[in-house]
Amino acid sequence: GYNPLSAIGPETKLHPYQLEATMNLLATEINTDCPTITKSAEYQIIQAKKQLEEASFVQSPTEKKRLVHNAAEIFLSNCTRNLEFDSINKACTSLIRLGFDSYAVKIVETHVRYLDEAERAYFWYVNGCNEKELNSIKIFDQVQSIYKCAYDAAFSDDGMKAILETEDQLFILLVLQHLLHANEINRLLHLEHPLVLEFLTENAPKLVAQYYITHKRYKEAVNYLITYASNINAPDDHPESEVSFDRRADLLQSAMNYARKENLIEQIEECKIRIECCKLQKQMSSCIGEPLKPLNELFQYAEDHALWSHLLRIIVLMPVDDIIQREKDIYTVWFNFLLNGDGSQQQQTNFI
Repeated sequence: GYNPLSAIGPETKLHPYQLEATMNLLATEINTDCPTITKSAEYQIIQAKKQLEEASFVQSPTEKKRLVHNAAEIFLSNCTRNLEFDSINKACTSLIRLGFDSYAVKIVETHVRYLDEAERAYFWYVNGCNEKELNSIKIFDQVQSIYKCAYDAAFSDDGMKAILETEDQLFILLVLQHLLHANEINRLLHLEHPLVLEFLTENAPKLVAQYYITHKRYKEAVNYLITYASNINAPDDHPESEVSFDRRADLLQSAMNYARKENLIEQIEECKIRIECCKLQKQMSSCIGEPLKPLNELFQYAEDHALWSHLLRIIVLMPVDDIIQREKDIYTVWFNFLLNGDGSQQQQTNFI
């Protein structure tokens, strides 16, 4: 029969259309004489890449969708084989560029599930990333490099939806980390998934209240702001970045504003008391900032140091039961303040 290779000699210069026709004839003959070649994974992946390239130039949305779908199906059917990283990366880049982010996500998820069926990378990541576990480090690096191929899908609504729907916790956590590092705060705050709140609490606690507010969960935002403003401490590796008392007061004032908006009476009173505690502790402390102490500790400190004016202000903030339990007569405190002033350890308890 006709040998299509005979049309191509060392000196032959074919028009591109002639060359394509010749190559098509060659492919047909190979498929006829040796069908196993065209059924091989390597050949199918080459065809898939070609289809993605063609899709970039096709104007018809229907034809573009057909080409992309066929290519994606080929990649998905070969994800449990030795699919090279370069092929995955280029395929995902093309799919995301063409606007088919969900296919890129599916390819990545499928390949990682095959690569790390036991989820060793996830368990290593969430359990503290022990640097001595070399095998875990190796599998994590492999898995993360695959995930990265589809990170950019997170910048589209469809792509992010597809990522969250995978329920692949490591994939989701790494994508959230990517959004945070890319300063995509608004997109991060608008996501609705249990892992988002967990991620923010662990990695960006100052954004948790904004997350609640974005989702109109104002009571939770107020409660979190009260706790955050009271308890936040400087990181161990940056003790100089301690949160000042003024900053704590600002956070509490913000919490009180939202509490008033939602008519949260109990939280309003709590904010008022803690703002006053901020002012008191700022005057009593030698630090520029530190976690807020509860009223009973401030009371004890003021009493031990004979800070009578501060003690009076603390008594006003404390519940009546607490004052009675301490057997502290407010008139006695006033008398000592007026007679001795702050700082005098001499206490006068008998007066007319």
